[in-house]
Amino acid sequence: DLDEKITRKLLSNKQYDTVLELGCGTGKNTLFYSAIGKNVDSVDFCQSMLDIARLKVEQQAITNVIIYQTDLKQKQWSRESNYYDLCACNLMLEHIENIEPFFMEVNRILKINGEFFVSELHPYKQYLGTKANGVIQSFTHHISDFLHVGKKNGFTMKEMQEWWTNDEETEHRTPPRLVTFIFEKMSTIS
Repeated sequence: DLDEKITRKLLSNKQYDTVLELGCGTGKNTLFYSAIGKNVDSVDFCQSMLDIARLKVEQQAITNVIIYQTDLKQKQWSRESNYYDLCACNLMLEHIENIEPFFMEVNRILKINGEFFVSELHPYKQYLGTKANGVIQSFTHHISDFLHVGKKNGFTMKEMQEWWTNDEETEHRTPPRLVTFIFEKMSTIS
């Protein structure tokens, strides 16, 4: 899984006190986040996916992860301001039509100098018709959308990378599959 591989590549050398995994789904990355975070909150809207994530955590006897249901499309999530060192979302922002309120809420709950990690399906792939499987509606966000909304909401971009599949022969001859961003919170917005 390319998303899983690049998340580990970009974040495995870091440690955080508090991590919020946004849209954890079935917990594909939850065990990894538990290894780089002392305290991890993993949230999703879908209860059946959360049940699978919870089972994975329990089977590994992981004690530093709390899994709970929340609607990330709501204006405010259930944490105090300036709480997390890392907020991470993997392959879920395509399900949010307007990402600006999402970035505003990440700004509220993230500490100053905290990091916001985003891994998403590359918009070029979406232009060609690729999207998430299932019945959940998907929306295309251009790279400039992420950059503009990030800057407008108190973030600076530390890193952006485009990612292809492992097939080196076709690398750079086809559109990238994923795009990742690491934003840093520079200021609190009101």
